[in-house]
Amino acid sequence: MSIDLQPVAARLQAAENLTHTLQQYLKAGAYDELEALLQQQADLYASPEQDVDDEFDYEWLTNVQRLFDEDTWQAEARMAALQRWIDARPDSYHAYCYLGALWIDFASSIRGGGWAHSVTEDRWVGARMARDNACIYLLKAIDLHERPALAYYSLMQIASYLREPDWLVHLFMGEVTPPATAPDDEHERLLWEAGLEHVQHFGGSLLPYPSALPGKLPSRAEHEFAEGRLYWLLRAMDANPLHVAALDTATYYLYPRWHGSHEEIEAFINGPLCAALSEKGRGRLWYRKAMDYITDYPDHEDHEGLAERDADWQQLLGRPMPNWCRFRLLLQYSEFLSYQGKVKQAYVHSTEAVQMYAATTLTACADEDDMKNLALDVVRDGMLDPNETFASLLQVAELWNNSAWQLLLALTARQFGLFGMPKTEREGLLDKALLALRSSESEHNDAYYVPDLLWDGEHHEAAYWLANVLAERDVPWAQNFLTDLYRGALEDSENSPYPENPERAEFWQRKAAALEHPRSQFLLAKRYLLADGFIIKDPQQFAEARDLLLAALNGGDDDAMLWLYRLLIDSGSAEDAQWAHDQLTPALLNNEENYTQLCTAVYLADLYSRKKGPYYSSELAVAWAEHAQQLDEDDDFEKYLKGLIKDNKSNGLTGVLSRMMNTGRKELRQALEAGRIFVPEGFEV
Repeated sequence: MSIDLQPVAARLQAAENLTHTLQQYLKAGAYDELEALLQQQADLYASPEQDVDDEFDYEWLTNVQRLFDEDTWQAEARMAALQRWIDARPDSYHAYCYLGALWIDFASSIRGGGWAHSVTEDRWVGARMARDNACIYLLKAIDLHERPALAYYSLMQIASYLREPDWLVHLFMGEVTPPATAPDDEHERLLWEAGLEHVQHFGGSLLPYPSALPGKLPSRAEHEFAEGRLYWLLRAMDANPLHVAALDTATYYLYPRWHGSHEEIEAFINGPLCAALSEKGRGRLWYRKAMDYITDYPDHEDHEGLAERDADWQQLLGRPMPNWCRFRLLLQYSEFLSYQGKVKQAYVHSTEAVQMYAATTLTACADEDDMKNLALDVVRDGMLDPNETFASLLQVAELWNNSAWQLLLALTARQFGLFGMPKTEREGLLDKALLALRSSESEHNDAYYVPDLLWDGEHHEAAYWLANVLAERDVPWAQNFLTDLYRGALEDSENSPYPENPERAEFWQRKAAALEHPRSQFLLAKRYLLADGFIIKDPQQFAEARDLLLAALNGGDDDAMLWLYRLLIDSGSAEDAQWAHDQLTPALLNNEENYTQLCTAVYLADLYSRKKGPYYSSELAVAWAEHAQQLDEDDDFEKYLKGLIKDNKSNGLTGVLSRMMNTGRKELRQALEAGRIFVPEGFEV
């Protein structure tokens, strides 16, 4: 039973037309029409008639990305367009809100998406500068609208994510902060200048701090100085008691990772701020709460934990909620059931989710993670799909063009008429898949698994076709797949219809490495240059392997580190070995993999046993060899380690340790603390 997806396509087209209209108004300077369109949506969003099922509402429309086609609007051009709007309409509330939102985006880009501890100091400084500009524009917006809920909501997001600026908090205390200038301290000044460079990268500069707050802002209660997020949330809800997006965001920032708790979230949803919401609107908040934990599955053997988690799912499924939430929830519950091997039950819930396209105004596309197990069941394991559930999800993904993983599956399924997809070409689908793949590589890093998924399902011809199509278009992981295919290294390779071909394998591996793809650089060095070990006599071969591994490591492939370490110590100069010892040892010793720790210990034992090496010490050589023996579960290095220990056993201290001991324990301690030598845990001088 297939679903008619034409209504979904029509709704998506209507949303695209609305976005196009918004962009054209901005480009043409049709500011009256632009203001009218936005105000109409704002009024509807604050009305009891607002449709919580509407996926293309005011919340969606006022995302600053809607205003601009990313491919044609650079950062400076975006700011200039919004400034022209303000110049033409100095009292435009939405223009200032969009400028504030644009600077929030810049702040987020400068900070980066990693955990807080991984963000460099200069990026924190730059992100706070961009945040300051965002706050300044949003404060200007507040006095330009009777109910400036959007401005308040944006300030709440800033307070949640980047904290309020000190100068803004000081204004509530009646204190005016002088303009920002470079600090006198040299280190702080360099950080400040580096932060400013991040801001200038987007064509921006620092705005002067305001000297007064908007007149309509009430004073802050004492506890609200420490809880800026709460102050701005209260303002947003005063302006629009039905502001479900603000409440949704507030729920997220009550997660334990943000120092909240699930008990606090429950009290919040049941509290007065959410009282004006419909049960369906409140269901969005219950869904948000559950997403903090419900998709973390207990172990297969933990039957009690699985039963408790299933009860959580059942409770959530029993609540009213917006259609897009229920759609995702059904798919996510299906994934949970499939994880437990309950494939038939999982399929029932996936099908129920897809049938919502016909029964409601749903347009949502399934996230990759919401259909991974369904893909395994259908593509790899050959599960029958009588309702064309999987095909329907792929066809909706074709309409959205967001996920390379989904688009590549759809492309291949159409080419061969697989998985219920029609054997008809969809114009431009390959180009859209490549665009999705390259536009945001970090968000599409599972796309590389599509050829393997097809191969594992014995769709050999389809996997081979897709890999070739992508490899010819310089997609390096597809070239790596072909390398594995021609090396006979794929799963079930004995049943491969494609014979091994060492020349073609090396051809594709070198093509992928030439694209400066870190994993491919590592694999070329590992498979072809170091296939016979790390002792390399040919200087050219050594240099090529070294350069490939160093490039792979600098590109983020951590597996390259141990190989580079072993190569430099085994075949490099004394200076190479010392560099590897000084620069790579700490990270390798902290690696979680036992084999990495074992190899590092073996190589340290070797280094410290070299009388002409940079750090000779028989006692340390023996200590590291004995430490390696404890790690060597499979006795891979047993014979070598026994020989090294026998050759280096001594009754006294020798080498670098004895020389340092002669200068006194203080100097030894300083050398050890400086990391010039490394000692195994439990070793005592």
